[in-house]
Amino acid sequence: GAKGFSRQVPHIYLSYVYDFLNDIVRRDQQHRLLL
Repeated sequence: GAKGFSRQVPHIYLSYVYDFLNDIVRRDQQHRLLL
């Protein structure tokens, strides 16, 4: 139902944000290693 959907969306959204932040951290670490 709507409640299940409203619970699922934030979880999916947070997982995408988490992956996005991890990608930024990895790139930042790579840039530091290169420099």
